[in-house]
Amino acid sequence: MKNIDNVKKKVSDKLSLPKDIVLNMPVIRIIGDKEILIENHGGILEYTLETIRLKSNLGDLELKGYGFQIKDISEESIFVIGKVDSLSFIK
Repeated sequence: MKNIDNVKKKVSDKLSLPKDIVLNMPVIRIIGDKEILIENHGGILEYTLETIRLKSNLGDLELKGYGFQIKDISEESIFVIGKVDSLSFIK
């Protein structure tokens, strides 16, 4: 699997293609500490008022904070509001 990812990365570099699209990498936009948009997620693993854990190609993506609400979700993206204290990847 890593060999395929290496080939995709090289092709992306040579053709100047966006890595988020070619490698299906998550794109994360944080607005202050109250809003977060995550594109290219692989689904919700855990959802509470204090924790949201999503699947991604880089491992599980974990948001910690409080008052989380999912304002919008689709197959490609999730928009969350609430107080974001931390974001980390867990392999």
